Amino acid sequence: MPPRTVILMSDLESDSEPGPSPPVQEPPPPPPPTGTSIRRVVFLDSDSEPESEPASIPLLQTRLPFHPPARTLNDSLPYFRRNDIPRYLFRVYTPKSCGETTASYVRPLSTTAPGHPEHQRLDIFASFHPDISSRYPDRVTDSRTTAELLRRHLYFSCRPNSSSDCPFVSWSSSLLFVLRYALCRMAYYDHADDNGGEVQPGMRTDWKDVKVILLDTTKLPRRTFISEVELLKFFTPHETPRRSRSLERLNGLRQYHHTEGYYFGEYLSQGDLKIAGACVQTDLHTLKAKGLFNLIPELNDEKQWGKHVVKNGGVLSLREKLYGSSAPATSEEPEIHQAIELGKLFCSQQLDLTVPAAAMFLALRKRLPHDPTMLRVFKKTFTADDIDAFQLAETNVPTELSLPEVSQFRILIENIQEHFDYLGYVEGQFTDGDTEEDESIDGVTDTLERLNFSLDTDDSS
Repeated sequence: MPPRTVILMSDLESDSEPGPSPPVQEPPPPPPPTGTSIRRVVFLDSDSEPESEPASIPLLQTRLPFHPPARTLNDSLPYFRRNDIPRYLFRVYTPKSCGETTASYVRPLSTTAPGHPEHQRLDIFASFHPDISSRYPDRVTDSRTTAELLRRHLYFSCRPNSSSDCPFVSWSSSLLFVLRYALCRMAYYDHADDNGGEVQPGMRTDWKDVKVILLDTTKLPRRTFISEVELLKFFTPHETPRRSRSLERLNGLRQYHHTEGYYFGEYLSQGDLKIAGACVQTDLHTLKAKGLFNLIPELNDEKQWGKHVVKNGGVLSLREKLYGSSAPATSEEPEIHQAIELGKLFCSQQLDLTVPAAAMFLALRKRLPHDPTMLRVFKKTFTADDIDAFQLAETNVPTELSLPEVSQFRILIENIQEHFDYLGYVEGQFTDGDTEEDESIDGVTDTLERLNFSLDTDDSS
């Protein structure tokens, strides 16, 4: 009997290019060893219904992709449909963070909570695929339950106990939000008592234990991340009505009041996710030692660290201070060098994110278009080959509910790329070994030679 074609929910050690996973020939699975639990998951290929039930199940997932039903993509999830995901995402974590995070993998509460059974949840959209929900009714989360899990996650209400089913891990495209949140986590770590962004008093966390990850999403397959805004839009209609702390309220803040700043570039992954080789990690202590507060002194307000993440001295106030003025900041060479030093913290043997990270730090303040000081320092510090290696032109920065710090980042990387492209064009006008001065001298020499030839001709006649 030939092996049947199946489509798995998770990608096992896949190094393929981002895109829908193709059907694979899967032989019947061997029986599991005694005492070994096998996680059963189902993969919905592209936007279609599954062709058959899985023949074998991976023991350890490397990712759990999102597969919403095709009929919803244009209306509720247009950015997800276009794979319009930021190239760079941040994550902050401490020893007290929910779930488990390292520079190699992230795991949500649903797979790590003490006493929690081996996780067998499918994709959060599995209930919208009738064939899957009919085949695995005991392992499919209905839409109301998923909406409640999302609500609890976004309101910081998840708890690390045996009933923790939260499958989500949060990421952000906003470095400003990430730094502010990291300072709050340093001041008071009790994440379990966070209340809608207001951190409650607790014990301080050592600066070195507050980790900041910068992830290059192009190193991971498509469908790994989805925008918080689009999830809110999709699941709000499935929510059990509530008077307060509802998805509907959050959806309103994100969708209709983003001009007031209630948006922080949040994206979610689900299930276990392998990120080794796709990210670089540093910590708050090292950021401080390398001059974070010299570059952005507005962050160095210790009285505000343990209070609100968002309001009353939080991100909203910081945005007003950093971007509220109509006049862009005049850059000085020392601060450009400072940003580059901070950017170098996001460089490892496997992955170098120095230039985009430096641009993100510079983007924490409004800058002049084509800032001459910035471009001059970058030209002195990096070669054209260095810049080409970062592929800045391929840096996707979604425009939905645009954040000032993210918009500024996009402008800066475009300016840097254009500047080095121009320099490359100019250098291409000269022969190898020539300089602009050589070209001018050659022109004068040619003119003199033509003049002498003309004089010689006149004399001979």
